[in-house]
Amino acid sequence: MSLRLDQAIAQSGGPSAVARRAEMYLGTLNRYRGGRELPSSALVSLARATGVRLEWLATGEGPMQGDSTPAEAPATPPGYVLLPLVEARAAAGNNGGLRSDHLVDFIAFSESFLKQTLRRAPQNLALLTASGDSMDPTIRDGDLLLVDTSARRIEGSFIYVLAIGGGLLVKRIDLRRDGSVVLKSDNPKYDAEEVPAVETPTLEVLGQVIWQGGPVRS
Repeated sequence: MSLRLDQAIAQSGGPSAVARRAEMYLGTLNRYRGGRELPSSALVSLARATGVRLEWLATGEGPMQGDSTPAEAPATPPGYVLLPLVEARAAAGNNGGLRSDHLVDFIAFSESFLKQTLRRAPQNLALLTASGDSMDPTIRDGDLLLVDTSARRIEGSFIYVLAIGGGLLVKRIDLRRDGSVVLKSDNPKYDAEEVPAVETPTLEVLGQVIWQGGPVRS
């Protein structure tokens, strides 16, 4: 991706101009150019700042530029941050998986809520849609999940998004003193799964679920 990013920056006025339009520190942009992983929100900002298609910047697929992007961000209301909603269903059950990494929408969140209440950096956040019932009643099928993509290490008992077998799973993970972890479902119908300490480095943690939202259900 770094080569595509350099190409987009080169035709858009250079690193300083792109960083200014993306509202990003130049040093941060240069780290992305050097190969640092791009969170979804930064990817969206850089696609908009350079005028290239988001899908091309993320994957190299399709034309570099086009008449429209998969989802065009509206103007940001004062005091709010637009977070990307990606078309990747996180399965809270035994089925379902990663459908795609395409941006499908933006949802505005209060910047003060993200920074002061959740105490998270907005540029690290992305939204996914939950699928399945294994995390009932905490997380329901169709709920929106706000994920901190910078939380890639298992620390304490929290709910994480895992990449397993080409799909996504949402599980509560308990870290034990011996280095092993237990993958738990909040729905008692599902059994817990223990992962030995020797296998925990193979778990690919994509982020920690820090908020969920959905309709009130009877």
